[in-house]
Amino acid sequence: MRRRFTGLTGHACRILFATLVLLSAGRNVLLPAADPPDLLSVPQLNESVKKWVAEKNQPRQMLRVEGRISSFNKQVLQLRHCDVMFVGDPISRVQKAGPVEVTGYLQRAADSRKVEFVIESLRTLPTDLQRIDTQTRQAKGQPASHWRELADWAEARGEFYKDNDLLEKSKELRYHALEIEAQSVRADDAQGLFELADRAAQDEAPRAFVQGLNHRGCVLEYRRLRQNATAEQLQAFLELARQRLQECDKPLPSWDAISREKYLKDPDAVHEAASAAKRTTLYRLLYADVLLRSLLSRLKPDNSNVLEVATQIERLIPEEAEKGRQLREDLLARRAQNVARLTRTELVALEAEYRNRKQPAHATKLVEDWLSHQREQLDPGDVDGAIDLANDYKTLLGTSEPGTQLLLETWKRVPGSPLLAERLEAAGLRLADGQWLTNQQFVNRPEGRFARAIRAGRVEDGMSAEEARRALGVPASVARVVTAGVVTEIWRYGTGDGTQRTVRLERLSGQKDFVVRGAPPPPPAEGTSNP
Repeated sequence: MRRRFTGLTGHACRILFATLVLLSAGRNVLLPAADPPDLLSVPQLNESVKKWVAEKNQPRQMLRVEGRISSFNKQVLQLRHCDVMFVGDPISRVQKAGPVEVTGYLQRAADSRKVEFVIESLRTLPTDLQRIDTQTRQAKGQPASHWRELADWAEARGEFYKDNDLLEKSKELRYHALEIEAQSVRADDAQGLFELADRAAQDEAPRAFVQGLNHRGCVLEYRRLRQNATAEQLQAFLELARQRLQECDKPLPSWDAISREKYLKDPDAVHEAASAAKRTTLYRLLYADVLLRSLLSRLKPDNSNVLEVATQIERLIPEEAEKGRQLREDLLARRAQNVARLTRTELVALEAEYRNRKQPAHATKLVEDWLSHQREQLDPGDVDGAIDLANDYKTLLGTSEPGTQLLLETWKRVPGSPLLAERLEAAGLRLADGQWLTNQQFVNRPEGRFARAIRAGRVEDGMSAEEARRALGVPASVARVVTAGVVTEIWRYGTGDGTQRTVRLERLSGQKDFVVRGAPPPPPAEGTSNP
């Protein structure tokens, strides 16, 4: 913010006046005998001229003005940015352009009626920078307000005269005032440090100074975050750090673990000794430490979001990617130990994690263990469950052999199941004499047991209804009974000796065909009789 130059006031004015008297001692200058009038700046003189011109009776009033000479000759002198010309004998003593103090009065020129300033006395002054140097030597131990007042004066003068050197000096003075204020901020006053940092940035203080104030404040807030800090407190710090610590949310290629530990142990000391480039790394260390704590605090007790948190760590803090990987490893190990409790969806996700981590052996072992457990839990007569598990063998392991073996075992428990028959046939097997054979086995098979029995005119357990008809022909009568989901048929045949033969067939619920379950004993050989 630029200050308007209106001259010195208060304590600074008194010191400057005393300084000017000391510096002018021994010089050939003219001073009024009476108490000197108030010292005016050029802007103040310009205002006084306007008021004097507006008055009807224009009195002769002694004025004292200080300013910088812009041009002069033996009769006329001009001050920079001044609205009136200066005339009078003392001008002849001026040797060079520079700061001067003149005392005199306003009048109108006799020929032009223009307002002019008649000089009665004139003395040269030290430059503004010389005045400030004298003031600073005398102002040691003064409060920050004194230095700000001096800085305001220097800035206003610099703006008025377009003096870049003076403007730079005003920044130095303001910075010194800020340094005094920084020393007075309480050790635990983070907000006070932030407010001072904001003013320092506004006053264009050195960047390192502003960074130091912001860092001190953030470290105070960091130390207030205990291990049991809430998620809201951690999040509030992260927002604060993003505002106060330059590029703290920008990941680094890597960091040194020892340097990180040293910094987090004593942040202020390490920051004070660090270069500007190194400080950016320190800000990242502080921010990432709290960000990691914030992400880990989101883990649910049932570990249901471990993978999500691990992904966030790897994305937001790539420098700590190893911690994300370790979370995944721990989760995988826990789940692998409890493979029996995994749903199929959880198993597929876990298997994918192992394969993504280039651990195919772990993935295969996990699936095999899960399938083995599912097989152990399968009801022996559960046809649908056996088919689903056979599908899982093919889908998850990429092989159909274990699934086919499971279907064959189930067939032994539930022979004649049309669903099993359809799947086994789809697997390239053919049923012969109650046994499922490959095409090659079927072609090379010897005459089967059922075929021999059919040729001999007898039935055996396990034959289908069609095979029983082929062996004995169409029964003389058929009786059917349904109990508890089992359909039983009794086939009766008459014989040449007047006796009857019966065959019992059963069809379980879900089966398509009947199967012989009570085969009659073979007929007696010729020449023998039943006992």
